[in-house]
Amino acid sequence: MTWLEIIKRAFGSIGTELHLSEIYTRVFDIVDTECPEKRNDKTIESTIRGTLERFSEDSDAFGGEHCFSITRGKGRGYWRRDN
Repeated sequence: MTWLEIIKRAFGSIGTELHLSEIYTRVFDIVDTECPEKRNDKTIESTIRGTLERFSEDSDAFGGEHCFSITRGKGRGYWRRDN
């Protein structure tokens, strides 16, 4: 499972808004139960943030496929799943 797939699962349905701290918690739960090999990554939180940014048109790091939106303004930690 890719990090993008894991993060999408953490959000659940399209339109769900979560704070970054809740995203971390949900991703760690998925990794612990379904992808324990990824738990060895010492930078999971930065991987999560980087993935959100690469897949968000709202981010300067956007990489081409839009999946997430920054809600409530940049730097506040709120994200929404768009697809």
